[in-house]
Amino acid sequence: MTEADFYQQRPSYWGQVTDNLARWLGLQHLTVLDVAILLPLFPLLIIAVIVWMPWESWVWKNVPKTIIGTYLLYCAFAFWHFHAHGWLVLLVAIAGVGVCSIALKEIHDRRKLWQRPEI
Repeated sequence: MTEADFYQQRPSYWGQVTDNLARWLGLQHLTVLDVAILLPLFPLLIIAVIVWMPWESWVWKNVPKTIIGTYLLYCAFAFWHFHAHGWLVLLVAIAGVGVCSIALKEIHDRRKLWQRPEI
């Protein structure tokens, strides 16, 4: 036996942070990897508020769809990682792929405008 066996071990700072975050979210336990996956999802709350505001059409026109599409795909991965319902993961993944395909079409159309016409 060592001296550490007789004294209560205090969790590290990051251990306390992950435990507090898990308790706040209603989860059992979070690892540092879980927190790293979870932190980029917090802007999703802001996006949900923006969608119901009057300037929603401005956001859809001015924010690049490549960013929106890849963020939706990341959200689908994070939902899958945290064992969300399969229908939610699939719905968000389909929306992300759809927005990415719209972005690719817009990029292709822009590229066509700059091509030299064939003679």
